Amino acid sequence: MLKVARIVALMLIAITFTACGSSQPSQPAAKGGGSSSGGGTLTRAMTAEPTSMDPQGAANSGLNLVLPYLFDTLVTRTRDGKFVGHLAESWQLSPDGKAIDVKLKSDIKFHDGSPLNAAAVAFTFDRFKKVGDKSPIAANVKEISRIEALDDLTVRFSFEKPTATIWSTLAMPYAGILSPSAVKAAGDDFGSKPVGTGPFKLGEWKRGVSITMVRNPDYNWGPAEVTNKGPVKLDKLVYKLIPDANTQLSALQSGDVDVIFVTEPTFLDKVKNDKSLQLEPINLDSLIYLGYNCAKPPFDEVKVRQALSYAVNKADIVKTALGGFGIEAGTPLPPSTRSPNDAIATLLQSQLKAIGVPVEIQQLDSAAVMKASTEGSFDLILWRYDWNDPDALNIYISSSRIRQTNRVFYSNPQVDALLKQGAEELDQAKRVPLYQEAQKTILTEAPWQPLYHPMEGMVLRNRVKDVKVGSLGRMLINDVTIGGN
Repeated sequence: MLKVARIVALMLIAITFTACGSSQPSQPAAKGGGSSSGGGTLTRAMTAEPTSMDPQGAANSGLNLVLPYLFDTLVTRTRDGKFVGHLAESWQLSPDGKAIDVKLKSDIKFHDGSPLNAAAVAFTFDRFKKVGDKSPIAANVKEISRIEALDDLTVRFSFEKPTATIWSTLAMPYAGILSPSAVKAAGDDFGSKPVGTGPFKLGEWKRGVSITMVRNPDYNWGPAEVTNKGPVKLDKLVYKLIPDANTQLSALQSGDVDVIFVTEPTFLDKVKNDKSLQLEPINLDSLIYLGYNCAKPPFDEVKVRQALSYAVNKADIVKTALGGFGIEAGTPLPPSTRSPNDAIATLLQSQLKAIGVPVEIQQLDSAAVMKASTEGSFDLILWRYDWNDPDALNIYISSSRIRQTNRVFYSNPQVDALLKQGAEELDQAKRVPLYQEAQKTILTEAPWQPLYHPMEGMVLRNRVKDVKVGSLGRMLINDVTIGGN
């Protein structure tokens, strides 16, 4: 007999599974200069603005959208999964895998004119270890035991043990390199006066309205995936705060904004039929999964989890709930690691009812969702993760993360051991089989049922030319020009 089971779902949608048995109870920002190139202004809609632009602060809405244009990272990840140098010219790994010497590119300057050097990199990560506890990459940064400047352009990262996740960590926007002089000058206000080496400087931040960035005329170190390595062709990049998705679409169609990102199938149909717009599909390093609370009967039984998983029709979810705008998931990791959840909930309701599990759908607010998911006061969970490294399995399913990011309370010592090996194995050829073996066990024991890998649609007005898409769906605009319409 299945008891009442609550599914806590992403996007603040909760689902209750009912079966046989009884129920259970504005501040101005620092202004930056920038000479005009005559390239015009690109305006992008933003659903929610960041509370701070300090890369080392807590993750907040909109932060990862703005960081890549203000700050550069030591390395970047290409769309095919390779890590390449950005601010880093080259690097050398020690024989024991416990140290990496990174050689920086020369003649790079921060927005305030101060030089990028090894001391600035060491300062950035020393500060991160002190103030970055709430950052999404805090745990990985703490794997760095020591950072030291060996000379003006060489910095050494030391570790207590080999750390394979360092490259994905250093490629994240949150690992942007900061100007030490700007941090010291701004103090606690650095989040509203950010200074990096990026292609844009912060111009004006009108809280609750817009963020305006201006061209960095000294920029000459564009990432590997763009053609233009020098200053961007645009004069300005503007983020307009427009919380409502329908209003964003109207603003795009009227020309008030140039770019929006959409996931709703109904929106996709509208933009496909508008000849003034162009649609660029983007595959994300993300997974939507149905998880089972492995600590609560009857979901602590593998056969129960397997039976429910067999009842799920992923193809129907992608086709009906997503309008085909997604990829069926066969494994717990996205392919690149090498949404509308009310519709998904309704389909799961129908599919599980077919095997005798009636479903009631209930909505919860943000606080209730997080409380239920970390305390385990549910039976099933509809959730999403976004990560750019297979270490995502360690973060979201290892037993050390139970009551934290492991929301399904799954524990298997063999899987833990494989994930630990994977996090420490620096040879990628040896690392891949470890995660393959871990996934086999995870799929067999079914703490998760992977549903689909979401996609986004980047929709632009036709006047926007030469946008490229980078890792994590980032909009690369180094080559962008603005046309006439």
